[in-house]
Amino acid sequence: MISAGVKAGDNVILPVLTFAATANAIKYLGANPIFCDVDKDEWLIDYKMLSELMEYYYRVAAVLPVDLYANIVDIDKIHSLELIQCDETKIIVDAAESFGNRINNINADYICYSFNGNKIITAGAGGLIIKNDNSSNCDLNCISKQGRFYDGDFSIDVGYNYQMPGLNAALGLSQFAKIDNFLDRKRQITSIYHNELSNILCFQKLLSHKLSFWLVSALLPDKYDVVKFQRKLAEYHIPTRRIFRPLNQSKPFADGKSYPIAEYIYDNGICLPSSTVCSNDDIYKICEIIRKVLCDA
Repeated sequence: MISAGVKAGDNVILPVLTFAATANAIKYLGANPIFCDVDKDEWLIDYKMLSELMEYYYRVAAVLPVDLYANIVDIDKIHSLELIQCDETKIIVDAAESFGNRINNINADYICYSFNGNKIITAGAGGLIIKNDNSSNCDLNCISKQGRFYDGDFSIDVGYNYQMPGLNAALGLSQFAKIDNFLDRKRQITSIYHNELSNILCFQKLLSHKLSFWLVSALLPDKYDVVKFQRKLAEYHIPTRRIFRPLNQSKPFADGKSYPIAEYIYDNGICLPSSTVCSNDDIYKICEIIRKVLCDA
């Protein structure tokens, strides 16, 4: 966002259903996070509400759509709103969860990936920024290296120590050759869950068959309690995690507003084991136990 020119006091729109890191980056700059609800089926930013927010706020410096769990944002749809001027409002995609998806679709100003330990590929930490223009990326390098150009000792601006250590980079590069295998495995896992459990769980609606499928997520039937469901699966040594809590429910980002779709997804949603180390037999067994738990509840 620094590279994009976002400054203190600017308005930045993002979905309320995301990890805190997306909003933290806005707060670091003293900018204002403006939350948008999400679509009830896709769980991505609600384009209609985004359009309304763009009309309501005097100036929006950036929109930060988020690729969530298995889906990727339709950047072209955001452009089609005809409210974003290329020289004014920047589109910065939080693609932390979707590495491997956007080979032919980078129609955003910036796309940011994560190489954290739980992502599609990992470097242990750090990430990757794609800047979609023909200019030099020296500004990004400068910002990440204490305000210096490359390895020079002369600081031209205030910067950060956001460099990836060489050992982490080596680990990340070694995994690039495995990305196709990882993505194929994620698709197989997703397919098993959908084939086995679609009659009892409401899965996040997938927009393509060529996604990274980072984490398989679904809604439980309304009468089931998510926490009790988690505890019951834990008795069978099956780990799960909650859907991200809507950021308006967190103290640093409370805005006194309600976002009913995001809140419903959080109250009823669950993320299922999706690691590439799980075998097909593991996933089928998990499905069997989920059916048993829901039928016995």
